Amino acid sequence: MIGNLTSLTRLWLQQNHLTVLPPEIGNLIGLTDLRLTSNRLTALPPEIGNLTSLTELDMSHNQLTALPPEMKKLIDQGVVKLSGNPLRG
Repeated sequence: MIGNLTSLTRLWLQQNHLTVLPPEIGNLIGLTDLRLTSNRLTALPPEIGNLTSLTELDMSHNQLTALPPEMKKLIDQGVVKLSGNPLRG
């Protein structure tokens, strides 16, 4: 199970046609680099906000229309890339 990989530092899942991320993604607290570019994500689990060690989170070119409030700290740190998503303000 992905949630058990707590020592993982990089996870690159570009172009995999992903439509959802499991909530267990929030257990990967050692992640510094998460790349989800060019998938089919429409939403993110709130647990993604637990990934406070991230220095890069690339979610460009998905189908995200909103972000969970738990991501505010990551966005404020400037580590999130979101271009190419139909986000609504």
